[in-house]
Amino acid sequence: ILSGSGSDPEGSAVQFQWYIDGVAIENATDATLTYDFSIGIHTATLLVADVDGMTGSDDATIVVRATGMHVADLDGAVSAKGGSSQWAALVTVTIVDRSGSPVSAATVTGTWTGVASGAGTGTTNVDGVVTLSSNTMKTRGTATFTVDNMTHSVFIYDSTLNTDPDAGDSNGTTITINR
Repeated sequence: ILSGSGSDPEGSAVQFQWYIDGVAIENATDATLTYDFSIGIHTATLLVADVDGMTGSDDATIVVRATGMHVADLDGAVSAKGGSSQWAALVTVTIVDRSGSPVSAATVTGTWTGVASGAGTGTTNVDGVVTLSSNTMKTRGTATFTVDNMTHSVFIYDSTLNTDPDAGDSNGTTITINR
């Protein structure tokens, strides 16, 4: 529900007209508008006119975000670094929306624990995939990566939907890489 106001300094009656993304909304001639916005970024404009044709307007930006962005797959790998005793853990994260379509431009953040440490951050490509690397390690052991958060301009992260199609590989939120 959008609400606006307007008045004429001389006390004359005023008329209202709402516009969404530059298009006049039929029968939207009150100071209040109920409108079902689609996912995305929209501009709502209220135009107020008096009987003499004088007008004023104001815009509001409306951002409607979709729920359901989540991890669809976590895959781990080992990368040898500068000799056989040094290595890094790699995690490939695949992000999709509720319908299973890839989500590009999502920022994925997570934490490395075990023999790895620190944070990992990256942005998904057009296929909804990002690969994150741990620090270089000299000790054999396990490195665990946990997805902490995801951000996107349109989608909202829902960790309860995280999954992984590879049985036993991960739970969609945490994966462990052994060396």
